[in-house]
Amino acid sequence: EAPAGAAAGPPAEAAGAAEQYRCRMCRRVLFHDTDIAAHVSKAKTKGRKWHRGGGQGASECSSQFLVDPPAWLHDSDQAQGKLACSCGAKLGAFSWHGLQCSCGAWACPAFQVVLSRVDRHLLHAG
Repeated sequence: EAPAGAAAGPPAEAAGAAEQYRCRMCRRVLFHDTDIAAHVSKAKTKGRKWHRGGGQGASECSSQFLVDPPAWLHDSDQAQGKLACSCGAKLGAFSWHGLQCSCGAWACPAFQVVLSRVDRHLLHAG
């Protein structure tokens, strides 16, 4: 049995998507770049001690947040938990109360995918 929050099937091709993200273990397509929520990095904020990470050398976030809950999360009634692929690979976490990015920005609700757990593939036009 797949863990709560496990990926059930690949999403349909997103219109206008330039990239797709796949599970690093089984290569299943999980989401597209059009599913990623933009957020403002807090890494350049000075005098703030409430955020973790985002040191002076941080230029990129180590994770991405999805705009909407993934279709494969529908069977979870928990307020927070782990995002996992159907192969069992841990992909990240979710919380309806919010999570903090490595850059210090907050997302609420949060569906956070750790970039080291997925592969990014460019989609070819044409």
